[in-house]
Amino acid sequence: MDWPEVRRLAALPEYDNLAICEYLVAEVSDEIGVESPLHS
Repeated sequence: MDWPEVRRLAALPEYDNLAICEYLVAEVSDEIGVESPLHS
């Protein structure tokens, strides 16, 4: 997965869901016991 591209797309005005995306990725990362790829 191209995480910088995920972050870029989620931040676009058309989507404007970066906060939700970061939250969901962090939630799954916590569940599986790895560091969030969006915060590395």
